[in-house]
Amino acid sequence: MRTGKVATPNRRLIRFSLLIALSASILIVGVAFFIYREEIRNYRQNISIEQASHLKNQTTVIRENLRHSTYSLLFLTNQIRLHQAFKTTTGLKALANDFISFLDSNELYDRISLLDIHGMEVLNVRYDAGKPGIAPEGELQWKGGRDAFVRRIMLSTNDLYISPMVLATEHGEVEQPIKPMIQFGMPVFDRQGRKTGMLILNYLAETMLNHFKEVAGFRGSTVGESMLLNHNGYWLSNPDSRDEWGFMFVDRRQKRLGVAAPAAWRKISRKMAGHFFMNADQYHFTTLYPAEIVSTVTRINVNRASRQTFWKIVCRYPQTAFMVASREIRNAIILPTLSIMLLMNGMVWFMAWTMIRRRQTEDELEQLHLLEKERASHMTMLGRMSAEIAHELHQPLSAILSYTDTCLRLMKAGKVQPDRLSKILGKISGQADRAGHVVRRVGNFARSQEMQRTSMDLNILINETLSLAELETRKYRVKTRKKLKRLLPPVFADRLLIQQVLLNLIRNACEAMEGIGLHKRILTIRTDRIDNDYAKVSVHDQGPGLAMDELEHMFDAFFSLKKEGMGLGLSVSRSMVENHGGRLWAEKFPETGMVVCFTLPIVKELHYGD
Repeated sequence: MRTGKVATPNRRLIRFSLLIALSASILIVGVAFFIYREEIRNYRQNISIEQASHLKNQTTVIRENLRHSTYSLLFLTNQIRLHQAFKTTTGLKALANDFISFLDSNELYDRISLLDIHGMEVLNVRYDAGKPGIAPEGELQWKGGRDAFVRRIMLSTNDLYISPMVLATEHGEVEQPIKPMIQFGMPVFDRQGRKTGMLILNYLAETMLNHFKEVAGFRGSTVGESMLLNHNGYWLSNPDSRDEWGFMFVDRRQKRLGVAAPAAWRKISRKMAGHFFMNADQYHFTTLYPAEIVSTVTRINVNRASRQTFWKIVCRYPQTAFMVASREIRNAIILPTLSIMLLMNGMVWFMAWTMIRRRQTEDELEQLHLLEKERASHMTMLGRMSAEIAHELHQPLSAILSYTDTCLRLMKAGKVQPDRLSKILGKISGQADRAGHVVRRVGNFARSQEMQRTSMDLNILINETLSLAELETRKYRVKTRKKLKRLLPPVFADRLLIQQVLLNLIRNACEAMEGIGLHKRILTIRTDRIDNDYAKVSVHDQGPGLAMDELEHMFDAFFSLKKEGMGLGLSVSRSMVENHGGRLWAEKFPETGMVVCFTLPIVKELHYGD
């Protein structure tokens, strides 16, 4: 019969375990998928943020290089005006020396040409065999009739021209090694403001491109490929150098973004800046106008032809790199997910097995637990009552000792007064009788024997108890105040046990006020009637009280904040009051100390007015 009873709950438990395991697995997979999607989204956002940061840094590199070149051009034109090179041979020679010093100290420029107003070279300083030198007079050229750049710049006044970025050529062929060049041109004026010619400065853009690549971080870059393109989509800088300068070589004419990724180039060429996805590739781009950069930085006018030249900086994060990162994220999530699922399912099955085994001995363990609990409760109560006997006997014995000591001192001093001595001996007898009653009553209470209840007046009992506690109040120099309700109905209780409760509360209140000023040591005892069914006694002190966590445990057995306390007085007092059908509790006030209250049921057969 036992096997049949257990089998059905076991089957239900197994089905329940299967349901829990399946639900947990679905939940874990769902959480893992959500984490994966969030990680991918965050990864793309981080790539986009890093791309935008790279674009900003690369733009700064180009801006600083163009600004440096423009300031160099302005410096050279000022030197021409200073030396009046078109008027004197001496001034021209001095200017030539300045040009040589300038090229020697700046490795950013390849050539400086000074043309007169008709387009004839007056001075040409260039690098020759690794050193700057002046071109012989026989090699000076007239460029006024065949160079469209010169014609355009000569038609404008107080203007600056920036050429597109190209490779240096010699006799129609690209020089090797290649030298990326940008020409800066500017009209020259004399001191009277008359145009006397123009200055052409060849800027070696290789330095700028190298800085561009360093910022892009082609080695170990986390943003993918970073590239610089001209207005036709040809690469001026690319991770693969074989694709660069396609417009300068016949065999590279197809090497441009418009051919490699036409859809992406259409988006890039139509907008100034943006961010988009194309075939799972992530693009971030911006547009730079060298002429606008120069105008913004130096406030120099740039002619209309220069404004048509622009560059595109593009960051491309390829799909292949994203797939690698996605696979790494997926692997980092799958392994922990599988481990958690295995652990969770193992825990579910282990718990099911444990519960099945537990059911087989549950009844026996429950019976054993109940028996052990009863035995422990009985032993705890016996121990508590035994300790309470010693606790309660301490006061009457201390009183007997104090009264006896008083008698001895009076006898030694020869001041024996029969009436006073008789009174003290009476008190000694009363305290001894009380000690005997304590032993008998507490012993009876520990053995759960019936208490000796009688109908009594609480106000009278309080007055008697205050007389017994006179030693305590005098010892701690505490003043007592009574606020006793008139015509309080009698209660049905054991006089000695309730007196013990009152003495314990009075003693605790006196000890609580030991550390405050003498004028504040006031103990107030109040009686009242509540709900027409109970009489209430309140013992109010002016001490500092307890903290909230201490207040919650003050009635627990063996809880005490006193060095010599056993923590049983309040615990036993609560048990005594509750055995009378009443309740004992404590309240803390912010400014007026603490009050301990207890209630006792009144005798309902009698009727007393309020």
